[in-house]
Amino acid sequence: MKPIDLGREPGECCHMPSMPSMPDMDSKEDSKKAYPRLYIDGGDELADLPEYGQMTVTFDRESLIKTDRDGKKTVSVCLEIKSIDKTRATVVEKEDASKALDKYAQEESEE
Repeated sequence: MKPIDLGREPGECCHMPSMPSMPDMDSKEDSKKAYPRLYIDGGDELADLPEYGQMTVTFDRESLIKTDRDGKKTVSVCLEIKSIDKTRATVVEKEDASKALDKYAQEESEE
């Protein structure tokens, strides 16, 4: 199976109030993709996970729900994560804070 990009553009999916850490996916103002979150509650070994990376997991699919609302088709799955089998850290360049502030100021002045 090829990799699946789970990111959704603003307005492309439904609002998920049960996940407050996610941006409002119905908002047209947010131009970045929103991604689903995976919360894992476990032991001390989770502290060794890198900040950014790739992982391979073993899972059981508990449910699959297909929805067609107003011509927009979505699929939701509930997975039980059995184990984290492999992780690999990746390096992510973080934007310089001053550049980020300059970019934000420029966007605000254009409105």
